[in-house]
Amino acid sequence: MMPPTSGCSREVSLVGRSYDVSEAVVVYAESPARVCEACGANLWIRWHEPRFVQRLDAVYQVVRQVKGCPAGCGSKRKYRPYADVRFVLPRMTYGTDVVMEVGERQLRGGTSLRAIGRDLNERGVPVEQSQVGELFRSYLALTKLARGDDRALRARLLEQGGVILSADGVQYDDTSPVLYLVWDVLSGQPLFGERKTFKGTDDLVPLFERVKALDVPVLGIVSDKEKGLFPAVLKVFPDVPYQVCQNHFLKNCAECMSGDLADLKASVADRAEKVQRVASRLHKAGVNSEEWELGSPPKREEAPIEVVTEDEEVAVLTEAKVAAEFSAMAKHAARASGRAPLRPPELVRDEGLERVRAAVHAAAAKGGAHTRTSSSSKRR
Repeated sequence: MMPPTSGCSREVSLVGRSYDVSEAVVVYAESPARVCEACGANLWIRWHEPRFVQRLDAVYQVVRQVKGCPAGCGSKRKYRPYADVRFVLPRMTYGTDVVMEVGERQLRGGTSLRAIGRDLNERGVPVEQSQVGELFRSYLALTKLARGDDRALRARLLEQGGVILSADGVQYDDTSPVLYLVWDVLSGQPLFGERKTFKGTDDLVPLFERVKALDVPVLGIVSDKEKGLFPAVLKVFPDVPYQVCQNHFLKNCAECMSGDLADLKASVADRAEKVQRVASRLHKAGVNSEEWELGSPPKREEAPIEVVTEDEEVAVLTEAKVAAEFSAMAKHAARASGRAPLRPPELVRDEGLERVRAAVHAAAAKGGAHTRTSSSSKRR
């Protein structure tokens, strides 16, 4: 998947709430295939499949690239990106992290589904009570997943020429049992899942033996280098090409940054708190950036200053309104998310706050006159 990009401007409905697409974190998934397996011709991009997913941290728009053969070889196969069920399960609008939280909090913590739903809504994850029950049932299904035993599914996997397995353990927190999932990245189909209290090699070997019993060609395997998972895969599939997950490799490379990132996170939190105090004082004085954007008249009259916008139109603002705009920009920058490990959120937020700081200094150097601003269009 490529880094997030900006979305277009329109509204969509997702899990009972309307979103401006520009609010979503856009992730572009590219098909790794380059040539047609039937004739060797270069593949063309046929279309894109957009999909919206509600996860714990944000709403994502996943855009999947679909390729096809332009030659007249008769191949009707469509080449899609590899699927990762750790992000979202097939045909679901909630991310796997939401499913994990609902399942583990109810099973292990004994928290009622009503309380879990109320907590998710308070944290900005819109969910109805009936949906919480469905998420819990989905989690229970994952803990006893045996989809790979289905004969029709096995026939489809044989028809596509085999499977590329991906295996990983998903854990709600450091003390909860681990949910191990094995899925085919070509079709995106989860095959087997088990909830394990212990994660040694002997505990995980039976999971891969179930895959081997499918008698479907395993073209390759991808996983991280977990102490129990790695030797279990090698024990059951010693002759199958094995690729260690590059994302985990990059995370290991970025471990040396953990101390600096922790300091950076604390610095961002401190600056965000100071901005919040400024915004609170402006709010008490009757100055609110959101109200100004909607065209509401100011509650206090101050000496106006001229602000030149990107389209060169002159707008009359007060100093307090400019301060409110900068505060809103800083608050947004302090909440911005990143794509670790190459773009950790701590670094993204720090860079955003530094851009706001530079804009404030530039405005101060000009004495407030003819200050170029586009904060309203940039805030999501």
